[in-house]
Amino acid sequence: MSQVDYQLLKPKGAIVINTVNNLVSEGSVLVKNHHLLVDFSETTEIDSSALAMILQWRRDAEAANKELSFVHVPENLNILAELYGVAFLFK
Repeated sequence: MSQVDYQLLKPKGAIVINTVNNLVSEGSVLVKNHHLLVDFSETTEIDSSALAMILQWRRDAEAANKELSFVHVPENLNILAELYGVAFLFK
């Protein structure tokens, strides 16, 4: 079995409508070139714009044939994902 090496992205602070654009760009660049592990352990606030960000990263990862994984997903992000029918993103 081969082991996959991941690039770590650890967003800090709020991921909300006013802050998400730079993070979308940063994650897109990373996931196009690396398998990406996103660690939400230092995220303080999240709104539905975070789901849009994650969906963009998923499209970028699939186009680049890269893996995208998440750890320490905040409960409110899980709830939003359930609400919008995209809970599969975190499974």
